[in-house]
Formats: sequence, C-alpha cells, structure tokens
Amino acid sequence: MIRFYRWTAAILLLCAMLSPALGGAVRAQDDAQAQIEQTAAAMLALKSFHFELETTAGTTSFQDAFELRSVSGDVVRPSSFQAEVAVKLAIVSLTLDVISVDGNTWVKNPIGGDDSFIQVTGGDSDFQLPPTILLNPDQLVGQALKYLDDPQLGEPEELDGQQMTVVTGTFDPSKLIGGGTPIADLEEFSPSSQPLDVKAWIDDQDRLVRIDFSGPLFAFEEGSGRLVRSITFSNFDNDVTISQPD
Repeated sequence: MIRFYRWTAAILLLCAMLSPALGGAVRAQDDAQAQIEQTAAAMLALKSFHFELETTAGTTSFQDAFELRSVSGDVVRPSSFQAEVAVKLAIVSLTLDVISVDGNTWVKNPIGGDDSFIQVTGGDSDFQLPPTILLNPDQLVGQALKYLDDPQLGEPEELDGQQMTVVTGTFDPSKLIGGGTPIADLEEFSPSSQPLDVKAWIDDQDRLVRIDFSGPLFAFEEGSGRLVRSITFSNFDNDVTISQPD
C-alpha cells in the first residue's frame, strides 16, 4: 500500500511538472497560428507586390525539356501579373517576358528579334510555359498560409537589416485541389502527395517577406532529391499597371 501511495505521489508530481510545459507548448502553437492568420490577412489586403522565385537547392525541370531557373515580377490583384522567367533549354539560356491579364497570357517572342507577343492562353498556341502557379505564386502562397499544418514560432531572424518573425510548418500540396476542383493552375501536373516543409519570414506589419518550400510540389518531382524553392516579396502596394500587349 505504501508503495502504491509513493507511485501515486510520483505520478502527481510529474504531472504537475509537465503541466506548465504542455500549457506553454499549446500557447506557443496558438501564437504561431494567430501570426499566420494575421499574415494571410495582411497579404490578401495588398493590391500589388513584387516577387522573386528561385530554386535554391535541386532543380525545377519539366518534361526533360527545360529547367526553370528563376522568376521575378509583379502581381496586381485580382488576376494580373508580369514576369521575367529565366529558363534553360538544353544548352541555351533564355529570359521570357510574360504578361497575364484577366486569365489571358502572352509571352514576348524570344526568337523574333522584335517586341511582338505570342498569346499562349485563350487561343491556339504550341508555346509551352512553366505552370502558372510558379509564374504567379499568389495562389500557392495564399493556400500555404491558409492550410499551414503544425505552425511553430521560431527564433527571430534578421533579414535585409530588419528583425523578422519566423514561423515554420508543413503544407500538403493536395490542398491546391479542393474537392477535385483546381484552386491553383497546376496545368497538367498532379500535386505531390508528400508534405512540404515551410519556413516563413514576417515583418513588423505582418507581411510575408520570404517563404521557403522544401520538398516536391509536383508528383513527378517525388524521389528526385533535395528541392527548395524560395520566394521573396517587396514593393508592397506600389503603383503598378499591367496592360495586355498590342
């Protein structure tokens, strides 16, 4: 009986010691979730922003035809963007100028030697671009913030001379397809079944300044080795006008 009481006392003491730690962990996760929700709202409220997307580990390649090196451009809500897209075709490197207005997309003729544009959506065209979700990361980032799993606050970090709040978590790429209906434009590619590791840097106005996605976004990338894509954001709400080309 005495041994029973001793075990009971030990268990109660252990629970008392663990309770503050468990409560602190729950509060920390609640704080991280609250921060992500504030950041999602702050980003959604923007009318425009500049972005730069880069594959910092591994390669982003499609159909063994071309490699996507980087994308930089501007997004103007609700549905327009312009971007410079650096790609590599075999041994040839090209920069493609892309303009998209209200779902219609054009690319500047890369071999014509003039400023003519080719319409690649809303009409017949054999010109292939990388998936729109990588040319305009608005939907990818929006869904990642909305459906970030297991958010955790990390240690604050300095980025470009500013102190940033850091949040980590995971994101299931299948969330880009809701109930069988594509939320984001994945073209003919299926999303990966593996969760992405996510790390977000957030400024003192709750805006996302950088986000890293570690892992395969598309199913065909699974098993291809370490892959990290980094997207940075700046020039929030600058006066940007995007018009369809002549």
